[in-house]
Amino acid sequence: MKTLPYSIMIIIGISGSVALWSWYFLVPENDLAGSISEIMNVDNTNSSIKFTMVNGTLYHIYETENKPEVIVLDVNATGNGYLHITIPRLVLDFKNPNGSDGKFSVFEAGQEVNFTEIKKTSTERTLYIPFKKSITFIEVVKPNS
Repeated sequence: MKTLPYSIMIIIGISGSVALWSWYFLVPENDLAGSISEIMNVDNTNSSIKFTMVNGTLYHIYETENKPEVIVLDVNATGNGYLHITIPRLVLDFKNPNGSDGKFSVFEAGQEVNFTEIKKTSTERTLYIPFKKSITFIEVVKPNS
């Protein structure tokens, strides 16, 4: 079986100090075979969303006009996998009253699920969303503020 190198690096900065953790391991090549990385336009906007999806296809992204604000991702999950998605703050953002970033909610087929926000910049927020086989849509929700 052919393997590919894979690494994870975590850097945390707190009060001028930096902590670094790294893991390096080999992943069987066929584990990455179902991976898709693309940029897709969000319907009725001038914005696009970068994503990587493993074990599925993301084929449509759109915003609802409801409150709370929601981005709906129409997907075809062919197996358990994950979606790594970078959302521009112009498309969806949430600030607490003190100005810090608020936490989104994520739903798969109407059920709230755990996710990890892995990166924040001044222009975008990146989420890691694991999903189960047969999911047909994922919603990223900005709670009512």
